[in-house]
Amino acid sequence: MESWEVVVIGGNPAALRAAISASDGGASTLLIDSAGIGSRQGNPPYAGLAASLGEIDSSAHRDDTISAGGEKTNKISAANFCGQAVSIVAELERWGLIFRRDEEGLPYRSSVPGHSKARLTGSGDSTVREITRILEEQTIKRKITRRFDCQAISIISDNQQVRGLVYLDIISGEVNAIQAKSIILATEGYEGLWQSPVAGSGTGLALAIRSGIPLQGIINFPIHPLTIKGTNMHLPMDILDTGGQLRKPNGDDALPSDVLEENCVLDLRKMNQEDKFWYKNTLLNIKNRTNLDINTDVIPISPSVVTTGGIPVDSNGRVTINEGKLWFTGLLLLANHPTMACMVMDYYREICYYMLFHLENSWLKCILMGG
Repeated sequence: MESWEVVVIGGNPAALRAAISASDGGASTLLIDSAGIGSRQGNPPYAGLAASLGEIDSSAHRDDTISAGGEKTNKISAANFCGQAVSIVAELERWGLIFRRDEEGLPYRSSVPGHSKARLTGSGDSTVREITRILEEQTIKRKITRRFDCQAISIISDNQQVRGLVYLDIISGEVNAIQAKSIILATEGYEGLWQSPVAGSGTGLALAIRSGIPLQGIINFPIHPLTIKGTNMHLPMDILDTGGQLRKPNGDDALPSDVLEENCVLDLRKMNQEDKFWYKNTLLNIKNRTNLDINTDVIPISPSVVTTGGIPVDSNGRVTINEGKLWFTGLLLLANHPTMACMVMDYYREICYYMLFHLENSWLKCILMGG
């Protein structure tokens, strides 16, 4: 039977970076992706990367994250994730990501609600697409095996220890089984409960349930406030720092949380001219999808669910059982949907690789971003 040391399930930036870490550590690595070749680069941009660039340290970023997450926030995870964000920005730049720049030549940082300082950076509305492209290039350079159009069906385990994976080859219709020492879940969320299953079918949760892992933390979920009403088109949060303004029905300024209670609109009529270049794809899509002209019209918006969590883990991403008292050996979870926290553990070499993609993507009501 075919055997791998690390199998990563997913095709988003978290999955790609996890596969890179595992491969760089010397593990034989396989990527199982239910989507087709190149389809991941079309994922909607929710926001840029949050990093404490230009700050003394990441403590303020950590505190903002804990404040947004509430009392159930895993404070160790928040500190670890926020503390690594700057090094991730540096790595992405080294690999070829073109950042928008400020007057001092540093990556430009946008101010958004939920952050006490300007902290979102990236490539405008191309951030997710460009990160995905760059990481795909890195997986190709490392000759990491990636199987597209393959749907994970169930985890093979013995006494709460990973032994392998069963997956369906969607093109051929064949069901295959492989041996694996470790499996990393970096799947999509479960937005499909509210939208189309294409938006998030909950593969990771289904695999966990079939393995007897009780779910937790799915009562509360993040809400993205900038979705054009009547569509599945999400607008990036950092567009609010370009001169955009949320407004209530009476014309008063609104907060992202107001979108949950009232029929708000997004007013981009005073959008800064120099910012339009970085959001040209978004502006073009608004025109094509709604026939609205941002120079004269306001955009009706509504909240949409962006799910994270559901599978219990410790602060290192190891899936736990028995109320956190035991590990499900060999099974790890990465935050799914564009907040990407990547940690790969090769048990057989006793090496840990930590990596973060802290893509702050939504207005969180009750839980830790990416926790």
